[in-house]
Amino acid sequence: MGVALDSVRTRLVGAALLAALASVGCSNDEITPRDHANALLLVASGVRLAEAGDLDSAASKFIRAGELDSTNADAHYRLAMVREYEADYASAVTGYERALRQDSTHAAAHLNVGQLYGRQGSYDDAFGHFEAALRHAQEQEIRAVCHYCMGMTWGIRGDAAQAAEAYDRAIQLDSAFARAHVAKAQELLRLERPDEALPALLRAIEIDPGLSVAHSNLASCYRALERFDEASAAEDTAAALRERREQRLLDLGL
Repeated sequence: MGVALDSVRTRLVGAALLAALASVGCSNDEITPRDHANALLLVASGVRLAEAGDLDSAASKFIRAGELDSTNADAHYRLAMVREYEADYASAVTGYERALRQDSTHAAAHLNVGQLYGRQGSYDDAFGHFEAALRHAQEQEIRAVCHYCMGMTWGIRGDAAQAAEAYDRAIQLDSAFARAHVAKAQELLRLERPDEALPALLRAIEIDPGLSVAHSNLASCYRALERFDEASAAEDTAAALRERREQRLLDLGL
């Protein structure tokens, strides 16, 4: 089974936030040093399997690692990621929360479970986890993703102004975050501020010319500015990019 993560999640995983647990000692008397070490090896093996697209085998490794060492936060976190990919959101939330009980500074777990709470409409819980992720994340890209997720949550709640501000904070941390530029522009369009949305969309396209959502929003922006010829051209570009993407998926059998 192949893994097709969205670009935001790809950025998160690619930042290599997680480090392997360094100690071979155990705080739980029932967990032997050997079990602890074997759990680390199982997690590492599971990660390799997940990267190769074998999520079922990866999940088995993570489950076994958690059985050997229940204090291994990474085992719970990685299993939760698999469950989230499988759309088993209840199990994913349980796994992320289990990881956080073992390591309350686990920024990626805070970020991921925050997104799931946001989807469920538990906005206070979502923001609490995003704020915790910001407290513990050191990497600029990860912090940018935190603000991006806060922007999405504000947008779901219907607060376009707060959403735009959150996206702007993401951009300040990572100016090459194309989707943050697009998301900021979308909220500015909702606020009927197309003149401010336009430079954000042009910047997104400069960063990623193949981002169809940027071109489709650019078309909307041009229409709002009554620049209809440019709107038509942008929509044609967006349609061509969508068609190209759909053809690639068909060629891959997806």
